[in-house]
Amino acid sequence: MGFQLSPGVQTKEIDLTTSIPAVATSLGATVGRFTWGPVDEPYLCASENDLVSIFGKPTNDTFPAFLSSVSFLNYSNSLQVVRVVDDSATNASKGGGVEQIRNAEDFDTQKESGTLTEAFYARYPGTYGNGISVHTQNGVDGWDTWQYAGSFDVQPDSTNSELAIAVVFDGEVAESYLVSNVEGTKDNSGNNIWMEEKINVMSKLIWTVSANVNVTTIAASCTDGTSTDETTCTTGGGTWTAADPSAEDITFSGGNATRDFCTDSTGAEIADIESACVDAGEVWNVNSVGTGEYQFGWDKLANADEIDVNLLIAGGVTNESKAIAYTVQKYMVENIAEVRKDCMAILSPAKEDVVNVGGATNAVNNVIASRKMTSFNVASSYATFDGSYKYTYDKYNDTYRWIGFSGDIAGLMANTDAVRDAWWSPAGLNRGNIKGVVKLAYNPSQTHRDQLYMLPNGINPIVSFPGQGTVLWGDRTMLTKPSAFDRINVRRLFIIIEKAIAISAQSFLFEFNNAFTRNNFNNMVNPYLAGLQARQAMQDFLVKCDDSNNTPEVVDANQFVASIFIKPSKSINFITLNFVATKSGVAFSEVVGQV
Repeated sequence: MGFQLSPGVQTKEIDLTTSIPAVATSLGATVGRFTWGPVDEPYLCASENDLVSIFGKPTNDTFPAFLSSVSFLNYSNSLQVVRVVDDSATNASKGGGVEQIRNAEDFDTQKESGTLTEAFYARYPGTYGNGISVHTQNGVDGWDTWQYAGSFDVQPDSTNSELAIAVVFDGEVAESYLVSNVEGTKDNSGNNIWMEEKINVMSKLIWTVSANVNVTTIAASCTDGTSTDETTCTTGGGTWTAADPSAEDITFSGGNATRDFCTDSTGAEIADIESACVDAGEVWNVNSVGTGEYQFGWDKLANADEIDVNLLIAGGVTNESKAIAYTVQKYMVENIAEVRKDCMAILSPAKEDVVNVGGATNAVNNVIASRKMTSFNVASSYATFDGSYKYTYDKYNDTYRWIGFSGDIAGLMANTDAVRDAWWSPAGLNRGNIKGVVKLAYNPSQTHRDQLYMLPNGINPIVSFPGQGTVLWGDRTMLTKPSAFDRINVRRLFIIIEKAIAISAQSFLFEFNNAFTRNNFNNMVNPYLAGLQARQAMQDFLVKCDDSNNTPEVVDANQFVASIFIKPSKSINFITLNFVATKSGVAFSEVVGQV
């Protein structure tokens, strides 16, 4: 009640314990081509095993994104992965792959619209789905001889519309289900066994549309009612219906993540055979994943209110053509990192700029030239750019591959968070050692490192030192002007402070802008910043939130203003060691400070 009208005791609680929370700093995110998995939908992987389980093992087409993701997971345990495919990609099915089902939401939409006509589909687009087959048995007859019966504990009950379904991949039963195609059906234990609620929730390999599944055994028949074989039936003018057996074997085909095709001079699609297309003088279209698909994938990570990420990893896009690699990476900076303002984009050069280009000088010149070209010319403290590639081992294919360092650099930042704090530099011999390097695309000399590192280039060298490993040898952001924010550790410090204080400041919305509220804000922020200062995040700070910056005009405009001044800690980039020889009779006090 607002006012007491008669004697009594009224209790009220007022919570003045608002504090500033810790915020995550090591959450990675990447977009790329993978062998399998949901399309255009972020999926959180905590380990390499997770990555393999959901997105499949790498192939010659998908290794760049996969191995870059593994590089990051070697240092951290949280990576949001978005798979992208070409617009022409298809899911394998009995009908040969004519539909594209990108993810669960897309499946539900297409199912409701009635466009899915098959009983079963590969879960995701890609050639991986062509290795799937689905085998069903309704238990009416032949169960004892059905080769997949051993994968089930009990025989299907045909009176309950039950169906045994074995999902086989590469000759092995990968999944097995005892289900019904009738919604609401339960087994003897009272468990719901409707196939759409079992298979579509649990399977990693297939979708099912129960309305298209037949679980009954139908005997062969003729419309004349008497003929017992197809020849007699059709000769006599009847229509023959083949038997629908207890068991059915469904082989998938037609799955693709990309598709190449031929077009004539009008642009019409005419063939799928490259040699015939070229011989006829027509245009062969290599319809791979392009700039648009990558950008659309990154858009899925753009909303800071929906998904929390800190490190945007360029990953496999750097193995694409130079035009795609740099255009997409610029998009990451300008449209994701700088819009969210709570993360950094970790970028690498295009493969064609640094691998097998005729030596370090050519590689350095190529990277600097690409850094300045229009499609990649960005000046931002929300991004960092390294200058090389690594040769690493692909254990899944027993071969060696060239990939960019973006996964590793993001991993070094995550590791720095674990062993120190985000406001420490991830570079150098203490925290900048990179894992899994067989060799570098080039090992830059001091002169090369100077060229890469100096402004306005701001490219962080990666160097291999004898006996000391491969090391990140720079901590610049892509900001092209001299500033505290041209260092990774300073940018990450401000991301943390801004994000944490902004979260807590939401609790002051719709309160009164008076001395009491401003004091509560000061009492919340000052201890938080003092704690960070004690952990070497800054040299000093000042919080200004009083009537000097919350004037009557500010108050009347329903606003609240707080100014927070920070003197960030700076990483050492240049060391000067002076060694001075003196005569025997000279006191050190006479020369100290003079040289």
